[in-house]
Order: sequence, then C-alpha cells, then structure tokens
Amino acid sequence: RISMAASGRELGEACLFVCCGGTIDKDYPRSTGGYAFEFGDVPAVERILKRVIPHGWGWDHEVRVLFQKDSLDMTDADRAALVDVLRETSHAQVVVTHGTDTMIATARAMDAPARQLAKVVA
Repeated sequence: RISMAASGRELGEACLFVCCGGTIDKDYPRSTGGYAFEFGDVPAVERILKRVIPHGWGWDHEVRVLFQKDSLDMTDADRAALVDVLRETSHAQVVVTHGTDTMIATARAMDAPARQLAKVVA
C-alpha cells in the first residue's frame, strides 16, 4: 500500500474514477484516417487500470462516465453535476479525468465541497 501523506489515507482504499472526457478519452477515428477526434466506447481509465492492475489486486474501485466532452465545452451545469457525484458517493477518494483547458475552473468548483465532505480529489 502507498500512503498518501497529505490525507492520511492509503492508496489501497476504495476509489471512484469519474470520467468527464478530454483528450485522455479521445480516439483517432479510422474512418477519417486519424485526422479528427471522437470519444471511444471504453474510458481510458478502464484500459489503463487493466494494464497497470491486471487482476485488480483486491483494490476496490469504481469507474463512472459522467459525460464525454472536450473541456472547452464544459458548462457550470456540468461542474455542478460533478459536485453532485462527489456529494453522493461513499468513496473518500475520487479521481476525475478531465481535459486540460478548463481543469482549473472545475477544480475551483470542487474545492469547497471536497473539503466540506473530507474527500480527496485528484
């Protein structure tokens, strides 16, 4: 187990991955010869976790696709939906996959609720 010193928690604790889109979830479509982007059927985090932790190692985690958007298309309503997920989940650790262009705006929207709920969000 890896200790997360700032939170006092260990990496082995249950974790929720919330997928919101961004480049990490985009694929190059074969139909256009790879000159465009489209969102794939399987979130990148699922593909990554299967390679990094092929047998799960007993690690309790959940992957939830909230939406698949370019971060420039994210709205305040999308950020509110993400905060709702944070409030509704029993997981104390949450990882959000998100595009880079508006990541700071989303982090600001999640900061106070995460602190209030004692959640670790990355």
